[in-house]
Amino acid sequence: MRLKHRMEAPTLTSNQQAALHRIQVRPILPTERERWNTLMQAHQRPVTSPQTPE
Repeated sequence: MRLKHRMEAPTLTSNQQAALHRIQVRPILPTERERWNTLMQAHQRPVTSPQTPE
């Protein structure tokens, strides 16, 4: 079943917009790999299998 509901874009304050513009997305560096793995183990949500109908 496909839902036709669309979420509205949130209204951001100028401070929130400025904070978003400062975010940088980049691949991790080889020297950051160990810390990245530690953070992911500590904070990643467990993966659950989709429920199948009986």
